[in-house]
Amino acid sequence: MANNMQDSKLCNLCDERTMKARCKVCAVSLCSECVGEHLSDKSTSHDIVTVDSNNSNLRYPRCSRHPDETCDMNCIDCNRLVCPLCVASEEHVHHGFRDILELVNVKKENIANEMECLQKISQSYEEKSVEIENRISNLEEKYMKLTVSVDKQRKTWHKEVDFMADKLKSEIKNMRKKHRLTLKKHRQSIEKLLDDLKTAIEEIKGILDSDDVSESLDFEGKLAGFNKLPPELRITYPIFVPLKVKQMQLRKSFGSLTPPSITYLESVRPPEPNDKPSSNGASPDIPSDQSLLEEPHVVDTIGTGFDFLRNVACAQEGSFWTSNGHAELKRFNTQGSLLETMDTRSGEMACDIAVTDTNDLLYTDIKDRTINKVTNGGIKELINLPGWNPLNICIAEANDLLVTMYNDERTQSKVVRYAGATEKQTIQFDNEGKPIYSLNNKIKYITENKNSDICVADWGAGAIIVVNHLGEVRFRYRGHPSSSRRRPFKPRGISADSKHQILTVDYHNNCIHVIAPTGSFLRCIDNCRIENPYGISLDQDDKLFVAELYSGKVKTIQYIR
Repeated sequence: MANNMQDSKLCNLCDERTMKARCKVCAVSLCSECVGEHLSDKSTSHDIVTVDSNNSNLRYPRCSRHPDETCDMNCIDCNRLVCPLCVASEEHVHHGFRDILELVNVKKENIANEMECLQKISQSYEEKSVEIENRISNLEEKYMKLTVSVDKQRKTWHKEVDFMADKLKSEIKNMRKKHRLTLKKHRQSIEKLLDDLKTAIEEIKGILDSDDVSESLDFEGKLAGFNKLPPELRITYPIFVPLKVKQMQLRKSFGSLTPPSITYLESVRPPEPNDKPSSNGASPDIPSDQSLLEEPHVVDTIGTGFDFLRNVACAQEGSFWTSNGHAELKRFNTQGSLLETMDTRSGEMACDIAVTDTNDLLYTDIKDRTINKVTNGGIKELINLPGWNPLNICIAEANDLLVTMYNDERTQSKVVRYAGATEKQTIQFDNEGKPIYSLNNKIKYITENKNSDICVADWGAGAIIVVNHLGEVRFRYRGHPSSSRRRPFKPRGISADSKHQILTVDYHNNCIHVIAPTGSFLRCIDNCRIENPYGISLDQDDKLFVAELYSGKVKTIQYIR
């Protein structure tokens, strides 16, 4: 465009001197000397404005229809640049015009806004680069700790192997000593019999050589006492049978090494040129399109026939699964028709349920410490957790599975990410080595937000605990002192919508909290006559499904535009 612009703008009357003013009504450029002459024309009114000296040297584009003229106006009706000849032509009769500088100023404002956004994005890139550099710097230390841990385990095993070998050698020594002692005793008994035998032989020889007849007549045979040979002693030697080293079992017993989970996560949307701070004083966490309805309302109420209805999980094709405090599982369509029903394999309640992207139902069973998969009417064990009890589950990115669980002693709680049945990630301690979640067997509903944050409704802690995809704590939300909240905040069900907002059940206060992805309170859904809400789920259209514990009803609520 620069090639089509003149070096300066001249007065339209004299066509000699540089413009210093403009008549907005007549759309002409004027020098100082020609302003008076122009005002002398009383056939029409005039509106003279001075031109900023900074703009006096601006180069204007040439008119495509009148090559000798430059465009200094914009036709609002035609949305194109025009010169004075165009303005005066019949083509633009009764059209509206605005000074090209107004258009340029708006455009430059947009360009400046975009530059500001690019600078912010650049700063984000720089911060991310520094963060990665710090992680690279800490990499050696982290991996050195792993190596030290392996060496420590090796020394422990060496110590145990040496102890076992020394113990076996000590037992061999004792066996040898006992073996030798037994043989010596047996030899001594034989030698005593041999001495007695020799004595008897010598006695008989004396009788045979004696001339005394009475000795022969009084002789009593000795053979009966020696006719039975001494017992034969049989002692087997001990045998050491070295067992074959089974490398796989040995490896499992030695310890497991979980490889790093490398995932490229979609970044949060960068600022756009139109993103501007709110001018009405509203919280910046409230969505810019004001998507939350002023008055949420119940769309439908569906009876499940359950008492103690605990969980609801939306599926595809307009259906949803439910479970109760017993062993029953039911699937309904959104019109309330029962589509499918079954019992858990163990006969105990499903602590939580979730539906995969392939429309298969998963449920946790504390009794047999398993996570099970329902597909094609059958139940298959997916994961077994010896020593740990699975509580709540959700389907995460890439169809991964997130599970909250506690150990048998109820002294540890953690979140584990699985790909199929393979453990990928464990979230248990913060950067200071302190437990992130409350150490008990209380329910801990879980969901993954669209920004990859992992959100846990920790009933025992009375808080929503949110960590990022690396397991680093971002914030803890402990409720909000709204007018409807009278009892302590004890969250149960939890979910996240398409706008990254977190929804959680406030069971004791019969309402649903809506939380911004930064942890700020947005609103409370407390006008829908919800009674004893427990589990919640969102369908693909962000329609909220709420399970009422005692009524056995599922209420669908529209809370967002």
